[in-house]
Amino acid sequence: MTALSFILEIDYNIRKYTLGANYHIAEGDVYLMDSTTDVRKEIQAACEKYDNLYARLVQPINEMLIEINASISEETAKKIIHNLEAFDKGEKYIADCHFDESQNFMSDGIRSLQQGDLSNGALQIFGAGLNFASYASKAAGHKNVHIHEQMNEAFHLIINELK
Repeated sequence: MTALSFILEIDYNIRKYTLGANYHIAEGDVYLMDSTTDVRKEIQAACEKYDNLYARLVQPINEMLIEINASISEETAKKIIHNLEAFDKGEKYIADCHFDESQNFMSDGIRSLQQGDLSNGALQIFGAGLNFASYASKAAGHKNVHIHEQMNEAFHLIINELK
């Protein structure tokens, strides 16, 4: 262990102890993965604002995740809110929203697992899979997509990043 990584680990543990379990380290930088606080409430507000099919899919899941204090990155939350708005305006097809979110949740899940946050990492990978399955079932009937190739890419990403 290098001196820098030792100092970062001490800093991480101090911040985690004082700020709670949702504190994480990413590539040497410390950042806070928000949980039920502001970003999930922003998603909830967006679901109420854009009362459409997509919002009705997102809202109950978001509420369940609030109840268990599941973490979410600000980037993923912003993507969800953007997708809710874009779907409402007719600018984005629901399957494309699912695909975007599957990619974001996969990145979040890999990051959480790498940082040792197993419960949130597992939830995020599960969310990535659910979103990808929703995307695959909707997109395959409406446009020419290569689901197996995309799945293979995702499998390789997970294996390679978590070795």
